[in-house]
Amino acid sequence: MVNSSGGLGSVLVVLVVYQRPWNLVHAGDLLESALACADGAHGPLPSIGGLLVYDNSREPIGRPTTDTNRVDYFHAPSNGGTRAAYLHALSLAKRLGLRWMVLLDHDTTLTLDYLRELDDRLSSTLDATLGLLFPRVVSGGKVLSPAVISPWGTIAPFDPVVAAPVGQTLTALASGSVIRVDALAAVGAIPSALWLDYLDHWLFREVQALGYRAELMKATIHHELSIMDRTPPEAARLLNLLRAERLFVDGLGCRAKAAYPVRMAMRAARALPHDRRAAWMILSQLGAPARVDD
Repeated sequence: MVNSSGGLGSVLVVLVVYQRPWNLVHAGDLLESALACADGAHGPLPSIGGLLVYDNSREPIGRPTTDTNRVDYFHAPSNGGTRAAYLHALSLAKRLGLRWMVLLDHDTTLTLDYLRELDDRLSSTLDATLGLLFPRVVSGGKVLSPAVISPWGTIAPFDPVVAAPVGQTLTALASGSVIRVDALAAVGAIPSALWLDYLDHWLFREVQALGYRAELMKATIHHELSIMDRTPPEAARLLNLLRAERLFVDGLGCRAKAAYPVRMAMRAARALPHDRRAAWMILSQLGAPARVDD
């Protein structure tokens, strides 16, 4: 891989894949085209500095077909989630001298407008305090991201086309978000409980707590909600989700901590009629200490 001084040439795209063949990765074709341009082909796409395909699948999906030294493929069948992928990407970005990372999941579709806007922004002189860039993310016509973290600990998406909040901590879905490598490094250790759930909200809050700013992009990208988002999770996943949420809330203010038991009790009451086990699991977390590491 070859480093470039600015624009998308200063970006490492870290694409996290799980049980998805490469030909079904939503952003695969666009990324391969961008890599081809990066290697000297003439075309409309700006060039990216590098692509890390971090494969958490049980069996390897295989590397992209683009013949380029800008692609790094890593198979991790133990599935350490996005946490392991970001830490691996951080080390790679530092080694390559790349200054920004695009966080990406296999079910997010990027657009040419997104790449061009990002290339323009990163080609200009940037304030050193800019640490995060968040695009508008939609699914089925519904805005999923960006969002604000309320004083009560809830995550509330908003449509930046309509209005952008002022003076609040911004957050977003990780996929499609852009983070400064130095900002991710400054966060330091990521709790092992945040291997997947709540990692994005925790990470983006931590980055802003360090004094970095988050800005909104004009571009809109599309995300396909997983089956896990539409159906009740299995017990192990639900337990991990609850522990991660508890850890996230414990890092917020007094109002969020006070509201948390009330919100959990209401969630358990909604679950009780159709899933008694989930309801009791939710309630059991009220008296359990937050786990930073296992």
